[in-house]
Amino acid sequence: HRVSYYTRRSPEEVDVNQDYDTLCKETFSGRFAEADESETVSYYLDICHQSDITQRPQMLRLLRDCVDGKVDLVVMDNPERVAENMKELIFLLYFLLHLEKPPEISILNCLSTGVSESKKKSILRVTEQIVSKQKEDYTHWKNRILRGM
Repeated sequence: HRVSYYTRRSPEEVDVNQDYDTLCKETFSGRFAEADESETVSYYLDICHQSDITQRPQMLRLLRDCVDGKVDLVVMDNPERVAENMKELIFLLYFLLHLEKPPEISILNCLSTGVSESKKKSILRVTEQIVSKQKEDYTHWKNRILRGM
């Protein structure tokens, strides 16, 4: 089981003089459930004010790892730390859920696709309905993401 944890912090919230691994340990300890010993865990921490996904290198690295099939479960912080707005969150979910090997997704205080198959299908259905009505916006968003990766 390959688990990836993601969050974004502003430079004021962390000691930016520490190395990346130390920052990850401090940021993620106690924030997310402890990983099972059998799980391979990866941390993705963006330290920036940027809410635009294409301006967050660790989010782009996470998405690349998901595209490459290296992630089974993505655990993300609260929605406001993940996406600029609800539309971008829906686009992100749609993108991840339509990969060749889609990961399970858990966004704290928001949703989880791993709860049940029916919940996953309903999340998939909602994202498909929204994206179908905003196809041009989604295509533009996806192309920006793919260029950034």
